[in-house]
Amino acid sequence: MVTEDMGLTANNGSVLQLNNATTPNTELGELDHMTIAAYFAIAIATFGIFGNITIIKFMASKPFSGMAHSILCVALAIVDLSYNIVVLTQFAVFLVFGISIDLVNRGICKFLSFSSFYIGHLDSWLVTALTLERLIAVTRPLQIATIVTKFQIKLGIFCLLVVYLLFDGELLFRADLTTVSYEEMTFKLCGDAHDFGLPKRLWVIKDIMMETLITFVPMAIIIPSNIVILVKLYQQKKVRERLGAQNSNQPGTGKTTAMIICMTTAFVLLLAPYSIYYFLFGNHGNDPVATATFIIGSTNPSINFVLYFVSGQQFRQEVLSWIKSKCSCFCPTEQTASVSTGVQSRATSSINMSISTISNSPGNINKA
Repeated sequence: MVTEDMGLTANNGSVLQLNNATTPNTELGELDHMTIAAYFAIAIATFGIFGNITIIKFMASKPFSGMAHSILCVALAIVDLSYNIVVLTQFAVFLVFGISIDLVNRGICKFLSFSSFYIGHLDSWLVTALTLERLIAVTRPLQIATIVTKFQIKLGIFCLLVVYLLFDGELLFRADLTTVSYEEMTFKLCGDAHDFGLPKRLWVIKDIMMETLITFVPMAIIIPSNIVILVKLYQQKKVRERLGAQNSNQPGTGKTTAMIICMTTAFVLLLAPYSIYYFLFGNHGNDPVATATFIIGSTNPSINFVLYFVSGQQFRQEVLSWIKSKCSCFCPTEQTASVSTGVQSRATSSINMSISTISNSPGNINKA
């Protein structure tokens, strides 16, 4: 939610807000928990930018481009990339200038308040959609091609974009810079400045609904779905072993499912601590526990590349093949050099044989 606390706070599900953040305190040679979180966020966001670009590159190309789940993976990577860029910008400004970027002007305040929830909603429901797609693939393997098509996936993503643009769009009007007093000091904050004459309780209910839609509803779908998927995969493995056909029945589907399960499980485990803490205790910007839960959650949009690489055999092979092809262009291996030498020697031998044949032909003997 858009917060009105001082210090380091995080909008659950997505973009971090630095409300009234002060210059990092390094006078005593020590880094407080806020500054540590800022450095960590910059490092993980930088890694996430390169990781998500790599995911987009490979998931949007063959052999993945023909798969329905790859469209969802690309969409999720684009959303996570947007998050990483925004977070990197926020914390870079915080560390360099000692001010939260959302306090610069009203426009930035409104944009970050809106984008935090918009990106969070898209991220959560894209992960949920991936889980449901794998659930159908495991429980209805013969009908998956007709139940979940690429057109339906693209239409669903478009509907998500439109629905949450309308749902979260009010933050572009409600959020604004405000001035508050705290212990005889005055602070400028980015928060819910306008209620448009509606009761405050109504906005509280809406914020709780937004929080629920970002975290608890997706988790309530992802957790039982993953359990069902794992049970089905175990049952299918037992059947294949009984039939003596361990290598049949579309092995690639199981590997893809394992990759998606790893990613969705990590999503729940990384996001749950902050979500539960936030829901129970609210935002406490200077609370080390809140900062620690944020650090855990902030890795979520940056870790998918690692999960895909470790658990996805086909994805890993494609990335390694690409790296080897690039390395061979700049650093030819001994094998490549020996092959080229062999080709050259064979070509030289062929030329010599041709010259010998021509010189010993009947026409040349008569001329001699």
